Amino acid sequence: MVAARRGTGSQRLTDKLPLLEGAVGGAVAYVVGLILTFLLLTADGEYEFSNAEFGDVGTLDEVGWFFYSSHFANVEISGSVIGQSESTTRNVVSNSSTQIPEPVFYLVPIVILVAASYVVVASLDMWNPTPADCAQAGMTVVVGYLPLALVGIFLFSASATVPGAEASISPDLLSSTLLVGLLFPLLFGAIGGVLYSQTG
Repeated sequence: MVAARRGTGSQRLTDKLPLLEGAVGGAVAYVVGLILTFLLLTADGEYEFSNAEFGDVGTLDEVGWFFYSSHFANVEISGSVIGQSESTTRNVVSNSSTQIPEPVFYLVPIVILVAASYVVVASLDMWNPTPADCAQAGMTVVVGYLPLALVGIFLFSASATVPGAEASISPDLLSSTLLVGLLFPLLFGAIGGVLYSQTG
């Protein structure tokens, strides 16, 4: 018997993906990821918010930069130094000094997205689901994750004044859209769905 949602008769799951469940799961995963990143930075005995490197910026902005960098996306720093415009990108996680090992930050979005997609697929009341069906259902977390990832690119934007320069700092548009908004939720959403098919 093919995988189907309860009440849909012979309709396959792949004919009607759980977009609502995926949207909720993806949105929750994004928010939880930010919260866990904040808790890690708060618990870290070496990292200090609003440090001299970035100037006086908001805590939320710094958490956002770390969270996006944990998806391997870059943060863009552009500004004017003595009348000349300069721009550079960097990964905040790999370029910051923390007591907590870097891999812990990189694991945050991976674990949360796998867990969220697992829960989404587990909530569908399926019979004998195939790995392909579950993978596609798990990938629907992108519906909730992508819009918030795009909003965050502009939300986590800050202006800072450091000695001799004024800078604008925000997640890089291209890498953030591709990695945070698309690749991570699609890839690890699929993995979470397949994991359910093997263990659920």
